[in-house]
Amino acid sequence: MAESTMGGYAPCSPTQGRLTTVQAFSRAKFDARAGLMRSTPGVENQPRRGVAHTARSTQDAIRSLMPARQFRYEYERLNPEEKGAYRSLLEGFLAFRPEFTVEGADHSRLNDILVMMRRDIPEMFWVKEFSMRYYASKPKRVTVVPAYNMTQAELLRVLRRMDEVACRVQRAVFGMRDVQKAQVIHDFMVNNVTYDLDIGWSAYRACGPLVGARGGCAAIAMAYKYLADHCGLRCQVVYGDASDTPGDYDNMGGHAWNIIWVDGAPYQMDVTFDLTLSKKGPVRYDYFLLSDAEMAFDHEWSRSRYAPCSHPNTFFKNQGRYAESRQELLQMVKDAAKNGSYLQFKLAPHACSGDESEWIFDIAYDAFHQVKLYNMKMSLSSHDPLHVHTLRWSKAA
Repeated sequence: MAESTMGGYAPCSPTQGRLTTVQAFSRAKFDARAGLMRSTPGVENQPRRGVAHTARSTQDAIRSLMPARQFRYEYERLNPEEKGAYRSLLEGFLAFRPEFTVEGADHSRLNDILVMMRRDIPEMFWVKEFSMRYYASKPKRVTVVPAYNMTQAELLRVLRRMDEVACRVQRAVFGMRDVQKAQVIHDFMVNNVTYDLDIGWSAYRACGPLVGARGGCAAIAMAYKYLADHCGLRCQVVYGDASDTPGDYDNMGGHAWNIIWVDGAPYQMDVTFDLTLSKKGPVRYDYFLLSDAEMAFDHEWSRSRYAPCSHPNTFFKNQGRYAESRQELLQMVKDAAKNGSYLQFKLAPHACSGDESEWIFDIAYDAFHQVKLYNMKMSLSSHDPLHVHTLRWSKAA
């Protein structure tokens, strides 16, 4: 959807230092002091053409750093009158007006629309809150008085730093399929962001992970959407509850994650959970491209608010790491053992009728002997409800 309030958007040049593999980009790291990603060999850190660097004013520059075709799931749920109020709110906020009038929604609905805007637009972190004035005789004509977190100049500096990261990601994913783009952004977040709520208000906004490499679950989910928006992927932020223990619905806490569209189909994804699981090892994909049924093992959300995700996870199958039998897993381990030290895979529910861990260790032992690897030390991390396992090995001392 292209809105006149958003201004233009010029994509990064794909010809400058384009990366062609998922793995190459996922190794990039943040400079913790500057809050920007370090230069990666083969990728030029050049400004985006035709945007903030040539804008006529600070306000134009801010508009130009926001994608014109940003996916706004919440906006599309509004009626025409409410859409007008949404656009008026956004226009007033972008202009940093001290107060302005909005028509089309009463004060209560305007509060709802602001929440919806924050979900749609990850860049909406400069608006702290707002108060309202209205006459009882004209409830849908409301004067809005915003409070801002920063000045226009400060916002422009932050957006430019975020845009540096977005531009580099755009170049990295140029020419890739949707699933590859989603994986590159996932890996980038997992490899570069630390879960941290002790950094002030930015821990809850997209700028936290993208500028400071730190943030909470909501910030991580919004940062993922920000990068997805810039890479042409449809994405939304989901707010609900989650538990560290699958099935433990009595001990859930507030949480945020994403729904991402791949080849036209929506899938659930929790980057924060994968980030946590990946702390001491390779990138994990336990929560990458799941169905609603799979995500529901340890997540709860208001399903009527979000796109239904009915497609089963096919990521591991497409990667050749989905085993339906002993023989398939045996061959998988043998192939991985020749030049690696770990294997993450998914088992078909019917693959093993007993204890999956014992079954996996037994197969791995046979696989190592068949490729003449002896005296191996093995460890296994398992996500039982999803049948996702990560097997690691090394030569025993």
